[in-house]
Amino acid sequence: MSGRQILTVLAILAMLNAACFDEPATPLQHSRLDSHLLGQWDCSSADASSDDRALLTVLPFDGRQYYAEWKEGEKVWRYRAYPGDLRGLSILNVVEVSESPNQSWSALRAALPADGTMSLVVPAKRITDMMGAEARLRTFRREAHQPSAWQPFARCVPHKE
Repeated sequence: MSGRQILTVLAILAMLNAACFDEPATPLQHSRLDSHLLGQWDCSSADASSDDRALLTVLPFDGRQYYAEWKEGEKVWRYRAYPGDLRGLSILNVVEVSESPNQSWSALRAALPADGTMSLVVPAKRITDMMGAEARLRTFRREAHQPSAWQPFARCVPHKE
């Protein structure tokens, strides 16, 4: 898949709810950032029964990571996301911006279809619910190339002022 299809954009945000690893799923590489992920996105939950909405803002922090804000109403979460490659998939290693030394990481995939939307997926609940951080990460790394290792998180459209 192309970087454009699998941007590992600021889906980071979504990862907040799916943080489940003690370390990044891939080495933090010096991959190029995808400019198609940058900007503001109006996101809605992938769960059709939910009316949750958020504004996602994705910016380049430096040449190797994104800075993302996920805003729901007045509540804002801030993330760093690093592009990585796992079993041939472009993913984002996401961590919340915090001063805490014990940070949880997650993984995110972003797809940008031709219609201009962005779909964000996070590790499947069956993986994030596993007991033991090492088992979760080992299972995720082994199965990441399988569609069943992921679950929908959000669907986003470019923000219009």
